[in-house]
Amino acid sequence: DEEGLSFVKAPFDFIELLKLQLMHFDHKFKRRDLTVHFSTEETSPLVIGDSDRVTQVLHNLFDNCAKYTEVGGTVWVSFVQYSEYSELLIEDSGPGVSDDSLHRLFDRLYRESPSRSGSGAGLGLAICKKIVITHGWQIKAERSQYGGLLVRLTMGHL
Repeated sequence: DEEGLSFVKAPFDFIELLKLQLMHFDHKFKRRDLTVHFSTEETSPLVIGDSDRVTQVLHNLFDNCAKYTEVGGTVWVSFVQYSEYSELLIEDSGPGVSDDSLHRLFDRLYRESPSRSGSGAGLGLAICKKIVITHGWQIKAERSQYGGLLVRLTMGHL
């Protein structure tokens, strides 16, 4: 249950955590013949957060990409730094979701159908949202320029 989440916040390198999760999911992406493009800036700001919980967010987001991006598709992961904040953008080549679903993907027990429905219980993205909000960050779903889904995670710096 989302109420049972505990947090231990400390400074950590978000880019290193991101790279580790991408490596962890490499076999799942390859199993579905997905091409992954990763781009980031050379320096990584430290962020304050619970690295275990942020790992859980990245795990859920990449797991969704591995499950729902069409076989042979593409996933784009980019990390962009601005003066006051940073953004992680995770986009896929499709299929996309309906307009109604874009606003409901992070709702507890909500599942898109039929193109992106799977065996999940509809809790993964709701838990992601709870973790992100507890960090004082933002997460939202948008249409990807590549035809699928874009998840935008916005976080502050130290």
